[in-house]
Amino acid sequence: VLRPNRHGAWPGRKTAQQRLVTIKLRLNSADDPTQVQNLVRELRAATRIFDDNSETDLVIRTYGEQLLARGTVIDRDIVLDSDWSVGQPAVSLLIACADPRRYDPMVISSVITNGASSTVINAGDTASHPIVRINGPATQPSLSNLTTEKLLAFNITLLSNERLEIDTNAGEVTLN
Repeated sequence: VLRPNRHGAWPGRKTAQQRLVTIKLRLNSADDPTQVQNLVRELRAATRIFDDNSETDLVIRTYGEQLLARGTVIDRDIVLDSDWSVGQPAVSLLIACADPRRYDPMVISSVITNGASSTVINAGDTASHPIVRINGPATQPSLSNLTTEKLLAFNITLLSNERLEIDTNAGEVTLN
């Protein structure tokens, strides 16, 4: 937070803001330039702006690496320039990703039998907040973060048909 009437700011936890992704492309219907209008309609439908907070998966591929972000289109521009007549209009999309982190598209999971323990490693370069599902039967299940030395423990007995879901990003725990 900026200091009033002084240089600098009060120190605090630094957090990244939303990630903005710009995609520029050309619609190409060189085989049949009369199909440009259909391509434009399909693009508008695929990149429509929703009224809710929903986000869709966006896989960003750069130099052999693929990373996953979740975002929503917040701006779309289809340039109707001279290339429109030959079936190659320019398109620009702006996508806002509320969570600025990029993830490996491969989901990492670990199945742990009752009474056993397992280690799951975050191979990324920033903190991650997993969703953990604990299927019953289980008595007083717990999770330990060995890096931060934090513990989540639940004073509960799960029956064989019950499941505890822990969303560490939202800070929510749901039974069944």
